[in-house]
Amino acid sequence: MPLFAARAADGPGGFLRTGDLGLAAGGGIRMTGRVHDGLLVDGVTLHPQDVERELLGCGRALGSARVFCAGPGAGPLVVVQEVRTAGAARTGLPRLAARIRARVAEEFGVTTGAVLLVRPGTVRRDGAVKVRRAVLREWYLRGELRALHADYAPAPTEPCRGGAA
Repeated sequence: MPLFAARAADGPGGFLRTGDLGLAAGGGIRMTGRVHDGLLVDGVTLHPQDVERELLGCGRALGSARVFCAGPGAGPLVVVQEVRTAGAARTGLPRLAARIRARVAEEFGVTTGAVLLVRPGTVRRDGAVKVRRAVLREWYLRGELRALHADYAPAPTEPCRGGAA
């Protein structure tokens, strides 16, 4: 297939398929993610960026979040969410984890296998430099991700598949 053989839905051709997802708005294009980042969870395709953006609305104490699947081809959806909390406020962490789990279910119609609430700086380091999902996934699988609170589902209803690395 020639390099510039991709076609738009309405027929024009001559485009290069890069794997980038974008939104045309205001005469420009805003990049929103990558095609290979998609996750298939409970039969629903999710883009991790959409879930991460939605989670910011769960509470003022929340910072950055990352979501990924625990397995390379199958496994439950994992949410790693930064939380700003003082020692006395830690008693509210189980309720916050339940709120995150409920928001994912309500907005995206999927179940969450694990919610890990972590200290600020775990997901985002050194200003704007973000920790990649693949790094967090490896830390999670090796048990190196230190959580203030971890909430695990008894058993996922259906494995998720996809990249998001």
